[in-house]
Amino acid sequence: MTNNISIPSMPKVIDLRVTKTCNMSCPFCFGAQSSTRISFDRMLRFLAWAYEQGTRSVVITGGEPSLYPDISALLPALHSIGYQIVFMSNGLFWDNVVLRDSVLENTSWLALPLESSSALIHNSMRLGDGDHYHRIINLLSALKGMRCPPKLRISTVVTKVNYSSIMDIPQVLPILPNTWKLYQLCCPAPNSDFYKQNSISSSSFVDLLESIRMQYRDSPFTVSFTAETDRDGQYLFLDPDGCLRTIRNNRESSICSILSAPAAILRSVQDSVDLQRIEANFNSCFGSADPHPPSASDPGQEQRYNSKSYQKA
Repeated sequence: MTNNISIPSMPKVIDLRVTKTCNMSCPFCFGAQSSTRISFDRMLRFLAWAYEQGTRSVVITGGEPSLYPDISALLPALHSIGYQIVFMSNGLFWDNVVLRDSVLENTSWLALPLESSSALIHNSMRLGDGDHYHRIINLLSALKGMRCPPKLRISTVVTKVNYSSIMDIPQVLPILPNTWKLYQLCCPAPNSDFYKQNSISSSSFVDLLESIRMQYRDSPFTVSFTAETDRDGQYLFLDPDGCLRTIRNNRESSICSILSAPAAILRSVQDSVDLQRIEANFNSCFGSADPHPPSASDPGQEQRYNSKSYQKA
């Protein structure tokens, strides 16, 4: 009797950085750096193939993903493949009713930033929108009024600038998140000056985490974190140019192009990332990489984006 148990060959999670473009200029950003963009169709064929190889969740980010020209088509297409979708945004898309409805309809999680309980400090870190703090607060108020909002993750980058005003963040939120994620400031190459001036020690980061967990030990949300030294091998990024990347020695490193042969992609990815660390990192924020059931409402699209069409392309 043949054993047909399938062993996943790709990570459970891919961070899909759809664009370098952003409508803000935060000094600690470590988003996509490539301005070149692979075709929408080619990217979808790859992601359909990756799903068949074991990937189950996609974190859509950028840049700012709402500025990706094909974002309104991408969300339902990924949903129809079967992916659980996390939409990681600065929140400025909210006034675009069409895009907002697409996000609410197709995503499981909405991930938003809040850097401080103080509007002044938050706005000094999240640059380019004037009063971004109240944009986020108003968006959260809108989510509170919804019958079935997506699950919510709030993220905070811990620096010298906001260190003393982080503890009270949950107290200013109109709606509590499912997860509060804290990142120790890391050193993205484009913004090394900000890092040198505002990075905190690992011991200070741990002290803050312990204080937060003590103060909010009875709260309903999960507190998650990523230290500066924890990032190696626990992300698989797909960038706008079709290049797969990860983090090695606390720096981004190229793995291969999705234009490579499928066997070469599998081999390169497995040699470059830690599948268990990727899944554990995702699960610490978003509960589980298990997706919603795939939609069978559009068999034509499902046939279009399958692994065979990807391998023949």
